[in-house]
Amino acid sequence: MEMTDEMRFDTRLIERHMSRGRLTQAELEQHLKGLKDQADRAQSMAIQITHVGVSTVNARPTGEHE
Repeated sequence: MEMTDEMRFDTRLIERHMSRGRLTQAELEQHLKGLKDQADRAQSMAIQITHVGVSTVNARPTGEHE
């Protein structure tokens, strides 16, 4: 089965494809250079986090000083 470009350049799979020789760094760079700039389609969002599921935080010394 031949791999589609959509699967080949899926960001979740790129590292796997490269480690198995299915994709080279040069091919990835060429693909990235060919992508259109989509900045004009971006939208800003304002969000408010009210609860992140953490009730307590235990701080431990890191050995660093301010």
